[in-house]
Amino acid sequence: MTTTDAYTAAAIDMLKAGTPAADIAKQTGMSTGEIAALAEAEGLTAAHARKSLEELLEALVWGESHDTKKAQTLASRARTALTELVQLRKSEAQVAEAEAEIAALKRKLAEAETKLKTAKTGKPTQAAALPVGKGQREQMRAWARRNGYEVADRGTISKQVQDAWNNRDQVPELRQAG
Repeated sequence: MTTTDAYTAAAIDMLKAGTPAADIAKQTGMSTGEIAALAEAEGLTAAHARKSLEELLEALVWGESHDTKKAQTLASRARTALTELVQLRKSEAQVAEAEAEIAALKRKLAEAETKLKTAKTGKPTQAAALPVGKGQREQMRAWARRNGYEVADRGTISKQVQDAWNNRDQVPELRQAG
């Protein structure tokens, strides 16, 4: 019987959650080589994922062409469920994109209102901070991590990260990542 220490167990959980190896190394003190070996041993590498996916697709095709109604029905249900999941994922991405577009437009409107107020009063004013919804905060955190920023899983997102997020469309390589 093998025992697993807390760091190894935590690393396995983080690998399963899709946490980048660099983040796992920071939190556990493990080397990237140790993390890679652990991922291989646990069957959590890209090669394992491809093999699992191939097996699932083969089973789906097999079930659709099987002689029994039970196998055909299960395969049909699985294909329907997968199709619905793909559509749900696309819809969710469209909603997130629309929410991000709305937030950007609100920021631009707030800036324009500030400029107007400054022009009318002759005194510089600061734009009010716009609230960020939970969905957008999660998008912002994920984007920040992909682009090398350190952000906490909870709490306030730093002004530096918020500014980078708000200006990501100004830099072509960040536009694609966002």
